[in-house]
Amino acid sequence: MCGIAGIINARAAVDPATLSRFVDSLQHRGPDGRGLWTDGPVGLAHRRLAIFDTAARASCPMEYRGRDGRRFFITFNGAVYNFVELRLELKALGHRFRTTGDTEVIVAAFSEWGPQCLRRFNGMWAFAIWDIDRRQLFLARDRFGIKPLLYVQTPDFFAFASELKAFGALEGFRAEMDRESAIISLGEVFALEAGERTLTKGVRSLPAGHFAWFEAGALRKERWWNTADELPEVPVAFEDQVAEYRRILDDAIRLRLRSDVPVATSLSGGFDSTAVLCGVARLGRQHVERSAPDFQKAFTAIFPGSANDESDSARIAARYAQVELVEADFQACDPLDDIENVLHDFEGFYLTLPTPIWRIYREIRCGGALVSLDGHGVDEAIGAYKQSAFAVFHDAPSMWTSPSETWRRLETFAQSPTDPVGKILAGWPSAYRAAWTDHPSLRFARSAARPFQRFWEKSQWRRGLVAPRHFLRKDARQSVHSADFPAATDSDRLPGPTDALNNELYTMFHRTILPTLLRNYDRMSMAHGVEVRMPFMDWRLVAYSFALPSSAKIGGLETKHIAREAMRHLMPEEIRSSRVKIGFNAPMSDLMESRFRDFVESVIPADHDIIDIPLLQRTIRACATAGKWGENAPRIWRTAHFLWFEKNFHRSAR
Repeated sequence: MCGIAGIINARAAVDPATLSRFVDSLQHRGPDGRGLWTDGPVGLAHRRLAIFDTAARASCPMEYRGRDGRRFFITFNGAVYNFVELRLELKALGHRFRTTGDTEVIVAAFSEWGPQCLRRFNGMWAFAIWDIDRRQLFLARDRFGIKPLLYVQTPDFFAFASELKAFGALEGFRAEMDRESAIISLGEVFALEAGERTLTKGVRSLPAGHFAWFEAGALRKERWWNTADELPEVPVAFEDQVAEYRRILDDAIRLRLRSDVPVATSLSGGFDSTAVLCGVARLGRQHVERSAPDFQKAFTAIFPGSANDESDSARIAARYAQVELVEADFQACDPLDDIENVLHDFEGFYLTLPTPIWRIYREIRCGGALVSLDGHGVDEAIGAYKQSAFAVFHDAPSMWTSPSETWRRLETFAQSPTDPVGKILAGWPSAYRAAWTDHPSLRFARSAARPFQRFWEKSQWRRGLVAPRHFLRKDARQSVHSADFPAATDSDRLPGPTDALNNELYTMFHRTILPTLLRNYDRMSMAHGVEVRMPFMDWRLVAYSFALPSSAKIGGLETKHIAREAMRHLMPEEIRSSRVKIGFNAPMSDLMESRFRDFVESVIPADHDIIDIPLLQRTIRACATAGKWGENAPRIWRTAHFLWFEKNFHRSAR
């Protein structure tokens, strides 16, 4: 896991000083070393975070000579976990290795199999390989875009890097905000990241699951991975589906325990991270080839007194796994501490303050671990964002022809026990509300009631207590259309009969929620030189999950049904069966009641060409007077975050 950069000039030789500034802007991603290589108009650079083979011999840019004598140089960011097996296969074909890490295996695999090598890798990556003999640059990004790869092309040069801030160091390139990208992100915070455009004008993102060739001044991109085309056959019986899910997950965790440096787990206290922690504890005590020297430590952020706090669950999980738990108390720190650094490292804007994420990875690094195993990816693949009401009623038969079944489901919901961690009470009123929200037979009634709901919302807007979804001015909203921001996955279609839930999850995973979260966690972890590994995003488990029927994902009162069954008796039952979905977010409503609100108001200008400033200020005053922020808090913060970003990021990036 590192920072990579490169320049190919159209005419002049690459200036080593420019290349140095370019890559050194990414020093935080690779604090363990740096490397430069130039050959006339071509330059590759690297900031190293040493995880496998920490010796200097394994540094990048790395030279490799193929079996046919061709010479290559690689600069690499990421980790290929099955490099041990690939190395043996390549050695049998006649390849010779000087190092014991994954980087040399990647370039050897490319020299042997070309772009087809990507399909053999299990991991996350963004890398560039320069073929010295053919004068070609090969760029590649992993299946799901876990690791970033950004580039810019002008008549004078082509350049690539791991983060937006790097491009501000380039001679002849002015880093400016892309106004249209900002508007689309303010309207829908998850709309941008899966496409090619970024928040910096002229900088593009190589899409997930793509590779590209740059040769003779032209860039040619090609998609090499489409999840919808890679779905395996799944067992018919649910118990067999569960067994296979558990087998793949265990192997995904086992592979991600490979490391030459200490590994930790980032623990929220929810199902996902607890499942990973318990898997790490269980499998790490068995034999894992090339296993980490230490893996028995977990880190969690706590928010005492806040609805976002999951510290009790985190402690339960740590005791069960028999690992040391390090708690970072977010409430004990001033939220304004380090805020300028946090927002600069984030290089974007989002619904919640990213400080807790930034701090937890700082704690991990200070605690001696360079790798964190996290639970990302399971929510979007198997339905965690769906609530219990959806689980019970979404597939219910007509209440008019099957009233007894409707009654049975109402009873199921109403009589369900209090959530094991004591945060949800069902009961009959909740059951009736759940049926109203999700029963298919009430779809027409919900539609008929929508005008009345809109009337109520507008009355609240006039009072300032409920804000619109965003604070964009009308002319700004009308100037940009989502069709101008396509993603490679827009035309993907899952095979077989139409399954609305699976299609929705596919979009969350590949198009909206997950790509944005991957960006967030990459920036916040790499701000401190910490590599994040995600067992639930092993490509085998992802493909298997999307091949499963919806009934395996949403069942009874359970979301993530198959994953919960796979972890039965392997993690604390009170967490395994919990129906609480909190998310690892800062408590925005609480923050808006503190002096953090002063910071928010300090970034708001008197006027703006995109933001409706009077509406924003009126909403803040009304919420402060009422002492109720609710869903307004993240909407206000997203706008304030954007205003800070617009004013500070591109100027400071230079």
